[in-house]
Amino acid sequence: MILIQCPKCKSKNYRKNGTIAGKQRYQCKSCGRNFLAVSLSQSLPCFEQGMSILLLDVENMRLDSKIEQFLAKNCQYPLQIRLAFANWKTPNLSKCDSELHERGYQLIHVPEGKDSADGKMIAVGSSIFLQYPTVKEVFVCSNDTIFTNLCIDLENKGLTVYRLRKEGTNLVLENRQTGEMNYYCLDLEAEIPNDREIYLKLQALMNLEDKNLKERLIQLEQLATLFQERFKLIDKSSNSSNTNNHLTRENGSRASENKSNSNGNGKIDFTSKAILETEIINIIQLLCHKSHQKSIPISHVATQFKLQYNLSITEVMRGLKISHKFSKFLQESPYLELTQQGKIYYVELKTVNL
Repeated sequence: MILIQCPKCKSKNYRKNGTIAGKQRYQCKSCGRNFLAVSLSQSLPCFEQGMSILLLDVENMRLDSKIEQFLAKNCQYPLQIRLAFANWKTPNLSKCDSELHERGYQLIHVPEGKDSADGKMIAVGSSIFLQYPTVKEVFVCSNDTIFTNLCIDLENKGLTVYRLRKEGTNLVLENRQTGEMNYYCLDLEAEIPNDREIYLKLQALMNLEDKNLKERLIQLEQLATLFQERFKLIDKSSNSSNTNNHLTRENGSRASENKSNSNGNGKIDFTSKAILETEIINIIQLLCHKSHQKSIPISHVATQFKLQYNLSITEVMRGLKISHKFSKFLQESPYLELTQQGKIYYVELKTVNL
């Protein structure tokens, strides 16, 4: 049975990432580690299966912890041994040795002299498998071309060799077995993704931007709807005010007529259809104000009329020779609007456009 699992973080969330020596390579989506599938019978801890070793020419190249993470991400085995070669008595390396020591490097001192560090690094590197029998991969970190022979010698011994060198402001990591190149930007302190990774990141950003755009459009649509509702309220209030003003003027013009038709004891003499209509409108306005409702059942209007004038509307309509029903009378008024809900009729003031 084959186990496809990140050896570093144990995640099973991975994707295919090329091949090595004819074997499928995978990349962990959680931590970015590259690895090969192994059979369960071989799924021992990584340090028992093999390890990676880093050889660093400190006089030629400096590595920080982020670059080490970049290197560890691109190898198959855990990076366990770090060897740093230099003449540590050199003034410009006075602080570098303590920093590397704290980060777990083994510091190998060489005497003063041209290429002394290079020679020592080649000698130790060519016999590294004797001291560390489980080594599987070696990082050769230097810009010097003299290390090409060391790389070839290690490859002949069956080891996977990664050559790290500097090109401008970038670091180039070459897998000499597969020819695969990975890049690290020193200015940005970040790995430079390959074409597919750039495409996936751009796609993710575009999807995020599309999602944000959709959310903003939804918010804008909601705001537009709220604005429309607000405009309707303002327009409705304005129309209501115009209606009341118009009715006030109309009622005012009829007030003198009503007053002249008063019998002197506060009661109205209903001598015309217009007088009756005006008093009904006044009652509707009063009932709407008291109930805070826009429409009033016509039965409530008739009841209020009876209480106010001690006369029924039917009697007044009969005296004015109005033969049709009260609801028909209200419906004929240009200032009133009649609606029916079930068996009940409601009346409200009609909006009048001036």
